[in-house]
Amino acid sequence: MTFARGVQVFHVIRQGSWLLMLLLLARSAVSLEEIGNFEALRYLGYLLSAPLIGAAGTAYLRVRQQSRFPDRWFVLMTLLTLLGGLAVIGTLDAAGPTVSRWLLDFAGLEYTVPFGIYLLGSFIGALIEQEAIADGAQRRLLGFGLVSYGWQVTAFALPLWFGMPMIVVIWALATSILPRLSYLLWRYGRTRDAQLPPKPESLLFFTQSGQLTLYAVFGLIVTAIDYYLVGHYAADAEEAIALWRYGSQEIPFMLGALAALNATALVEGGGGTAPMLDSLRRRSRKMNWVMMGMAAVAMAASPLAFRAAFGQAFYPAHVVFSTMLLALPSRLLATQPLMISQDLQRQYLLVGFGESLLNVAVSLALLPVLGLLGVAVGTVVAYAFERIAYVYLLRQRGHALRTYAFPGELALMSGGLLLLYFAFTDFGALLAVG
Repeated sequence: MTFARGVQVFHVIRQGSWLLMLLLLARSAVSLEEIGNFEALRYLGYLLSAPLIGAAGTAYLRVRQQSRFPDRWFVLMTLLTLLGGLAVIGTLDAAGPTVSRWLLDFAGLEYTVPFGIYLLGSFIGALIEQEAIADGAQRRLLGFGLVSYGWQVTAFALPLWFGMPMIVVIWALATSILPRLSYLLWRYGRTRDAQLPPKPESLLFFTQSGQLTLYAVFGLIVTAIDYYLVGHYAADAEEAIALWRYGSQEIPFMLGALAALNATALVEGGGGTAPMLDSLRRRSRKMNWVMMGMAAVAMAASPLAFRAAFGQAFYPAHVVFSTMLLALPSRLLATQPLMISQDLQRQYLLVGFGESLLNVAVSLALLPVLGLLGVAVGTVVAYAFERIAYVYLLRQRGHALRTYAFPGELALMSGGLLLLYFAFTDFGALLAVG
């Protein structure tokens, strides 16, 4: 198994574990309102953790590859991880219900402390993942993934199986911090150099992670707008959030493959832009065929699959799922590694701001006519604008689209996916949700 394939498999394990957990939750005796509360927790946790994990992890991958003292980076990242995770626990507990009421029109958010503990474990897991990727240690990565997410699924499933209250289920989920924290302490004990990285390296890291965090915040604004409109538009916010969250789930292999492509390209890009371009182009054709093929099958099967897997109550969510699949072609344009390697973080911020404005405009324009479907369409349009802007910026710097992608093939496949979308999507199911 190649290193890139190992990273893909890890992401499949991670995302697949969540898909399995949501399937078990939907088929349990837990009410739709309780599921809505759980999905609200997941959403708020994502808002709080994604900028920190994503930005710091990306900057860490780039700086560590060029560091003279890679072991020292584990020490610094451990400190940042623990501090960031504890801050998220405090914020979620103190302000979670208030923020939930404002963002989602969801008044009774519960179980913030145990879910915050789970999020701290997620921070730790992200650090272990990034370190393994930076070291090219696929066996370590896969071993950690199997143990960590195997524990998570088991801890979540057992109380559901025995019909225990949701508070017990979420406290059981919080125990998934134990294998991650144990692994972190073990890795720290093996670190030979307990000093912090040199100041020039640290300055570069904090500069890049700060810029990337601001970009991530703009990206989260797009998500926050979607959820605000969903929660405040629907008559039953809990039901709408549950349907939206289930519908906006990624196919595990797709998200894993995209994340692996970006991560491995950044690692391979340590040798310069030419190896990165070669890596991106070499993988893009196979990625297009595999990912778009899976998307086509998922698009055609989604009405039957959602009813069979999650039950009739979640059937309208397939419309959100199919609509979000239309964002896949733009996401297959792997521009992020090149943008970061060219130090275009400032342009990231400008594009992110424009993306947020466009999402607001399209969603608000379509909401009165299409309801929740209009919000999904606005998100797809915003994602497409983002990628088109990145392609344009890279072309201005001498990197034409054909040097890292196959645009002709991707355009033909996108047309086919759009035809399947109109042929198999039951739009009326979601339009009836109000």
